[in-house]
Amino acid sequence: MIGLPGQTIDDLAHDIVFYGDENLDMVGMGPYVAHPDSLMPDSRYQLPTTNYQLSLRMIALTRLYLWNVNIVAATALEALDPENGRRRGIDAGANVIMTNLTPEKFRVGYDLYPGKVQA
Repeated sequence: MIGLPGQTIDDLAHDIVFYGDENLDMVGMGPYVAHPDSLMPDSRYQLPTTNYQLSLRMIALTRLYLWNVNIVAATALEALDPENGRRRGIDAGANVIMTNLTPEKFRVGYDLYPGKVQA
């Protein structure tokens, strides 16, 4: 998650190096979108647009550092940019599109954040 309360740019840089050190095949990352009932400290002060832009930059930097890893364009990108979120993730360097395949009858129990994409 990108933009967690208390997270620093240094933390994010270390994350990218960690991905490389672990020799991962796929990296999934996306903006932290606070749920209205979140108990996360300071979540009410989230700046979603900042988390969105930072997430796109993280995708781009990860692509430059790890040119052969699969990177996911997460559904949370579309929660913050409903028309272009995942597309902008692909433009930034992601090459896998996350979809929501949870059967409709179970989606009510999977309410992670407002605006979660249903497809």
